[in-house]
Amino acid sequence: MEKTRSVVISDAGPLIHMDELNIQEIWAQFSQVLVPTEVIKEVVKYRGADWKNKIPNLKVVYNLPLDPTVTSLSKVFSLHTGEQYALSLMLEYQHAIFLTDDSAARLASNQLGFKVHGSIGIIIRSLRAGLKTKEEIIEILEAIPENSSLYIKKALLNKIIFDLKEGL
Repeated sequence: MEKTRSVVISDAGPLIHMDELNIQEIWAQFSQVLVPTEVIKEVVKYRGADWKNKIPNLKVVYNLPLDPTVTSLSKVFSLHTGEQYALSLMLEYQHAIFLTDDSAARLASNQLGFKVHGSIGIIIRSLRAGLKTKEEIIEILEAIPENSSLYIKKALLNKIIFDLKEGL
């Protein structure tokens, strides 16, 4: 386990994908998973209300105002509501890591100077945290095309799996 565990703020994608892959236990690598209510609504729409009970370190953030900077960026990057609220929350927790699989949200996050990871990064990071073995991670990654709505190019996924198998 890492000495200090990070606080993360997630938009809907990683929450949905970890639930689809049935690997909610990897959220334990983080000290806290902060999620605005707008993101919760989106995840509940796709995964039902029960998924929240599977993440003990989940903290829902209520009544969060949209930040004007994020509102401006949302016009440039065509951000969805959940992403806007998650980025607004990032402005309050700048030490946190932003979790998203959306390329536009990633670009906006980079523009704001935030550290960002996607679902693949969360899965691989669980190896360093001691929550999964390399073999388990390879099995999870191989299951993504059939068991998850996560979009990743097949060649990229195969390269990641190959690199893990080779020990990189």
